[in-house]
Amino acid sequence: MLESDLPTMSAVKSSNIKAVGYDDDSAVMYVRFHNDAVYKYENVPPHTVMQMMGAKSLGSYFYAQIRKSYQCEQVMFDEGNGDGEAET
Repeated sequence: MLESDLPTMSAVKSSNIKAVGYDDDSAVMYVRFHNDAVYKYENVPPHTVMQMMGAKSLGSYFYAQIRKSYQCEQVMFDEGNGDGEAET
């Protein structure tokens, strides 16, 4: 996947997550971690994304409500960081 294929990514304040994007048409949420790995999470309802973005701790909400609840796939990683692993 190319960077240009991603939806608009909004920068967030989180110790693990760098940015979040959402594709309304496919209900896919994209999460960029600080190591620049990008994962897509499928069938995430829009209200879940809104709740996460409004959470006091975005990372805590992500890990409690999204990480293990939705099918995910790594779609991009920074080849320069060595392992390409995201903190999921």
